[in-house]
Amino acid sequence: LVAAAQGRADGLLALASAMGCRDDGVEGAAFRWAVADFGAHLAQEKERTIALSLLQATAPSARRMPRRMRPLGILESLAVTAFREGRTIGGAGDFARAVRAGLVGR
Repeated sequence: LVAAAQGRADGLLALASAMGCRDDGVEGAAFRWAVADFGAHLAQEKERTIALSLLQATAPSARRMPRRMRPLGILESLAVTAFREGRTIGGAGDFARAVRAGLVGR
């Protein structure tokens, strides 16, 4: 799980670099999004628990996301919240959460 999530994070970090963005929280956001996304699609409760504990062990970045990478910040925010609540993206409050993450960059 860690290796797969880190692989996704590395890919998004390379994309950010190609777009001229510094890290500024991109790698952490990408890793957290990947863990939440994988966790939401795991069938076994034991694996979901491992993914949740991994997610809780990684703190969200206090830095603002570069403007070009804010869609990643939105995905991270929505995926992490939905996974913690045991639901899919699209629940109550997700629109407001997406707008906030897009405007503020966190």
